[in-house]
Amino acid sequence: MQSSRMTLSQADRSGSPLQDLDKKNLYFTEVLSGLSPAPTPVKLTVTTTQEKKQRRMSLFRRATKPNLDSQGLRELLTTLHTTPSVSSRGKAGTVSGGMFEERPQGRSWRRFVVSLCGGGAALVLVLVVVGWLNSGTAEWRHLPCDSLQCRYYAQILDDIANASIDPCHDFHAHVCSRWLSRSELPVKETMLDSFLQKVATRAFKTTVPRKGQSAEQKAAQFFQSCNAVATGKVSELNALKSVLLKCGVHWPELTNTSRLLHTLFCLTALWNWSPIIKFIFDRAGFLTIRPEESFGETLLRRRFMLSGQSGAENQYEDYFRKMLRAFQNGRQPVEYEQHIKLEGRVIPSLYHSFVLSNSTTLYNQSMLAVIAAAEDAISLPIWDDGLRVHLNTSVYSVRVVSFENVEFFAAFFRLVASVGEAQMAYYHSWALVQMASLLAGKELAALYTLRWTNRWRAQRLFCAWSTHHYMGLAIYATYMRDEINRDMTTDISALVSSIQQAAEKKVVHSPWPSAVSIVHAASPSGNSSALHRLLNETDPARLDVTYRLFPDMTDSVTTNFELATVGRRRTAVSTRMPPFVVKRTVRYIHVDDAGRLVLLPIMFELPFFTDGPAFRAVKYGALGGEVADALSSLLFQRLREIYGNFVGTALNMSCVVKAYH
Repeated sequence: MQSSRMTLSQADRSGSPLQDLDKKNLYFTEVLSGLSPAPTPVKLTVTTTQEKKQRRMSLFRRATKPNLDSQGLRELLTTLHTTPSVSSRGKAGTVSGGMFEERPQGRSWRRFVVSLCGGGAALVLVLVVVGWLNSGTAEWRHLPCDSLQCRYYAQILDDIANASIDPCHDFHAHVCSRWLSRSELPVKETMLDSFLQKVATRAFKTTVPRKGQSAEQKAAQFFQSCNAVATGKVSELNALKSVLLKCGVHWPELTNTSRLLHTLFCLTALWNWSPIIKFIFDRAGFLTIRPEESFGETLLRRRFMLSGQSGAENQYEDYFRKMLRAFQNGRQPVEYEQHIKLEGRVIPSLYHSFVLSNSTTLYNQSMLAVIAAAEDAISLPIWDDGLRVHLNTSVYSVRVVSFENVEFFAAFFRLVASVGEAQMAYYHSWALVQMASLLAGKELAALYTLRWTNRWRAQRLFCAWSTHHYMGLAIYATYMRDEINRDMTTDISALVSSIQQAAEKKVVHSPWPSAVSIVHAASPSGNSSALHRLLNETDPARLDVTYRLFPDMTDSVTTNFELATVGRRRTAVSTRMPPFVVKRTVRYIHVDDAGRLVLLPIMFELPFFTDGPAFRAVKYGALGGEVADALSSLLFQRLREIYGNFVGTALNMSCVVKAYH
């Protein structure tokens, strides 16, 4: 493919119907709108002959997918208005039924409604993306498009685009505000929810033996053990209390005998997890420090209960007292008023640093640098003692591979210094027992998911995320083999290569031509091999070899946390799957520590590979925006590392292009 010459005539020749797309990952349009003026709107033409040819030559036929045929489109165009009626708006925000129920056939049409914001954004964004990649070279065609597909998508755009908002002032609101005003979940979160439902359903239906489990069976059993608690079949409360006791958690008592670091490192040793800041220790000598994403849910639930949105007065106090009854164990509890006062001192500082959009990430740091970031709130000997006792290492033998959101980490330990270690240990333990309550029985789990419309689904999504964290690739292997084929990865590879080469041409004319190597290294020549390698790793035989040192999973999810942690530390290669949500944003692409792009399987959940004629340009725009965003973010990060005074952001790239294009 001539990457920088991806013309719209090429885009017309193959494609697929738009069902679900993307919601609010459109801040990259700030880059694109600055790189070149928005092109004159392009009208695509799909002739009847082309439509037939597309049907015959489609590379990605999927018999199980509904085909948006001409008759179906005619019916839609004459009967369907995509704006929900007053009676239907209440349904738009939730998925009826449970995660494992059969979806009614009409749900396939709902997927078109789900894609309104993302689809509209992509239809608009494609003009900008292709305009950027082909600036100065593209030959724009101003021909009318009167195919059924064009008419259908035009109707969607007419329905969701908010003409009262200037797209140059707020592109996201222009395309998405009408969707957001009537829907509970953003489109990207809806896409992720759908993806996880498919993965979880496969795990739920897998038959697992007691002994001699395959890698995929180990992952399935892990999920099923969690699901059993979520459905109220079993309670892990006593097992959880045992872990809390082992790690020195004294909640609900506030005591000077609490040792915060020992609790943190004990949880790391047993579970590789902590409720506010995680210390991830997968292999000896290497540590990753990052905020725990679910801490955001803890803060949201508190605000929801205190605001009275649940419909009950004193909801948060009732929640607090029920947690006391479950976890008190004869200890002297803190009074509710004192508890609220402490939260009032702690939460504002943690919240502001937790939600930073441009937080600092450091790589290859020593533990001495970490302790310095903690501003010596806890002395070096105590850090060293905690590492030796729980992780059999020391301050001087650990290298921190990744230190994420340094500001949040620093804020946490500034609070340790200002309010005292005992009070921060108490608050940390309170966050811990809230997360533990999800596994403590049906009643407490229902309280944790109180703000969710469908609590049953929320609990199962928690189980899917837990399995993601502990079992990594194994839980996704079946989905990836069933849903992703090599033609799809080759197609995406060509798209990545196209955008990469276009970016290299832009950078070489910038003040930092040496940065071309950064862009090139993100997806080196033959980048399709990186995608194919991901598929190769899902081969059952290869997967079993990778997970051979993981013990067979049991019926107890608390035990399985420990078994999976042990298995991961025994395994020489990484079994982790990168997180799909970072800073509360769903992402399709991960940039690893070496600066390489890694496409995540959720990208292939997007409906660009289904049968039928549609616009390849929509795929190019939507997924291309994700790729270009990842490249630009990586570029800015690396340039900041190379040039101490570099302040480049997406907002000032336009000056670079204007000066050097």
